[in-house]
Amino acid sequence: MAYTINRTDGTAIATVSDGQIDQASTDITLVGKNFSGYGEYINENLVKMLENFAGDSQPSAPLTGQLWYDITENRIKVYSGNEWKSVGTSALATERPLDISSGDFWFNIVSRQLYFYDGTADYLIGPDYKISQGVSGVVVEDIEDSNGNNRTISTVYVGGDRVGFYSKQEFSPRVAIPNFDQASVKIGYNPIKQTHKFLGVATNAEALGGLSSDIFAKKDQANVFTEELTIQTAGGLRFGEATNGQLGSEGAGDLFLLNTTNNQKITVRGRRNGANVNFIVVTPNDPTEQNKDSIKLNDQLPNSIVKIGGSLVVDGDFTVAGSVLEIQSQNVQVEDKLIELAVPSSGSATDLLADGGGIALKGNTDHTITWDNATDTWQFSENISIPALKGYQINGANVLYDTGNGVELAAIVNSAPGLTSFGNQIEMNVDNITVNDNIISNNGVSAPYSNGDPANPTDIKIEPRGNIVLVGTPNPKITGLATTNETNINQTAEAFDNLSVTERSEATTKSYVTNYVRKRSIPFSMDITGYYPNEENPMTANEIATELLRICPPAEYEAGTRIRISTVRYVLSNIDSVSPTLTTTSLYDVVGSETPSGPTGTFGVIREVDADTIGAKRPPRLYPIRGITTYELNTGKTAWVVAPGGGLVEDQTNPTDPLTGLVNFIRP
Repeated sequence: MAYTINRTDGTAIATVSDGQIDQASTDITLVGKNFSGYGEYINENLVKMLENFAGDSQPSAPLTGQLWYDITENRIKVYSGNEWKSVGTSALATERPLDISSGDFWFNIVSRQLYFYDGTADYLIGPDYKISQGVSGVVVEDIEDSNGNNRTISTVYVGGDRVGFYSKQEFSPRVAIPNFDQASVKIGYNPIKQTHKFLGVATNAEALGGLSSDIFAKKDQANVFTEELTIQTAGGLRFGEATNGQLGSEGAGDLFLLNTTNNQKITVRGRRNGANVNFIVVTPNDPTEQNKDSIKLNDQLPNSIVKIGGSLVVDGDFTVAGSVLEIQSQNVQVEDKLIELAVPSSGSATDLLADGGGIALKGNTDHTITWDNATDTWQFSENISIPALKGYQINGANVLYDTGNGVELAAIVNSAPGLTSFGNQIEMNVDNITVNDNIISNNGVSAPYSNGDPANPTDIKIEPRGNIVLVGTPNPKITGLATTNETNINQTAEAFDNLSVTERSEATTKSYVTNYVRKRSIPFSMDITGYYPNEENPMTANEIATELLRICPPAEYEAGTRIRISTVRYVLSNIDSVSPTLTTTSLYDVVGSETPSGPTGTFGVIREVDADTIGAKRPPRLYPIRGITTYELNTGKTAWVVAPGGGLVEDQTNPTDPLTGLVNFIRP
């Protein structure tokens, strides 16, 4: 009997005869009764419906409401009875799809832009720029300020680059804005580069900085300023036809007046009786003064007065052309190191003319320093007091002077035949030896001695005729000694046979003895057979180090002390045995049955033995493996560690089992 296939609304769509299929009425195969191989078609129908008939061409026999996945546009479509319409998603295409309907969106996968179709034309939703153009336009962003608060700005991008941004607040960004050449963001438009310009012409402006434009000065006409004029630049004010006049500032606030024209004057003028008067004239390379730089004050006014309220310092020569030099001051200081007296107005100076000349200090009596030509000496009327740290000199060399620690007779005085006694000495130098504060030391003269001793001697040699005895209470100690390698002893090089003759004669310090004993290498043997159940392997380096901590506590030795260990471990030989072949026969479980047809049991009995004999086991034997390893106490004196090159090395020559002739000592 044929099948009649109906739609959802009850109308027939096809009739399929027995043993037949229908592949024309719909996009799935309709199977008739008793059709051979119907399973394949039914399964394929299910797959097609799962795929929504995915393909690059629409189904050939669609039904109203049927879904189709268009793999060209990567979108799902539904058949309305007349056409295929996209369902709920935007079309992805390189250009507007031909089958979109009014109200549909589609996305251009090349330019990465979304469009809306109103049935007549496409409208760009965004972004305004194609992906190939880079980010362009205004983007609203948040910038974190130095206090951690977000500040909203509107950034202008062109071709992927930020060119500027608008802000309604002034703030300092916590992280510098890339390429922004300012430390803080200002209110208004902030160009990324300060060289940014708005091109075009502004015909007029009502105000500049909020001020009326008519109050600003014009550069092409004279101006009158009724308020202070401030120029906040180091260059200051420039004036003159060649702008060679400059009044500016420098340094931390210094001012300068400059004529930038080479070798031209600066003049300070005043008006007197209707005429200009030059009061100060500064001339570089003045031709009237032998081409020297000059500053002239009232140069053409000989009856004028120049009054200086403070000190006057003259670095060069000081010439007074007037007839009288009057100094009305309590102290006269002369920097020149030579004051000449008795200089005749004509002719040459002589000792006879100088006789009796000098300096007289007026008082109740005159206190004088005068020249006595008869005795060829200076005569002092009073005592001479030498100040601290000064002294008497002969020919430029100190003779008797104050060293700061007392008055000293200098070394230049090499003979004192009239000296019969001197007081307690703090220091005494005899030849190459200095005795000072209970210390006898070498004085380290840098030149050879006159008696043949070399320069810079380093040794003090004592040649006693008897014993050297230290006396005192408590008994004094000899300290400050040094012994070669006392803090860095090399046990392999410090043996007696390796010491030089000089080293053998050195006094030995307690530090050397202690270090030598405590750094002495420690040799012993150790059984390093592994622990159960891994006894076949030797102890690990860490396990050996743990044993050493118990045997040799680090506190009793110096860092760098080495332990050389002769190791031994034991291995078992295999247990020889014979494995015969055994054949078993299953037993039958015949409980409740008279025949051996019941289920067999899981146990059996030995039926036969193939081997003629079964060999007896031989007891295992222990064999030693010997080796050597070296450990060293670390710098922190907390652990014994394997010394460089001191890893475990074992003798790999294993003994041969005398009973079997085999080298095999690993326990099975």
